[in-house]
Amino acid sequence: MSVVLLALNAGSSSLKFAGFDRAAQAIVRGQVDRHAGRISARDATGNTVLDCAIDAASSLNDTLAAIADLLDAEPAVVAHRIVHG
Repeated sequence: MSVVLLALNAGSSSLKFAGFDRAAQAIVRGQVDRHAGRISARDATGNTVLDCAIDAASSLNDTLAAIADLLDAEPAVVAHRIVHG
């Protein structure tokens, strides 16, 4: 998988992510839901590429490591959406 941009959107109990290629096409989209204790992701065609349980006590570093393993490459750019209320 050749992810160039990794976009993150952190909520209070979830972390959504998407990886994009050089043509700005999404090649993977997923979500970490800490309440449900799951991490899941689908590729551009909708096939499940990751769906597993996570420990509620897992750290953000562990979660990001799981996403990095899924991407199988280091993205050139990481963007994070921040909403100020």
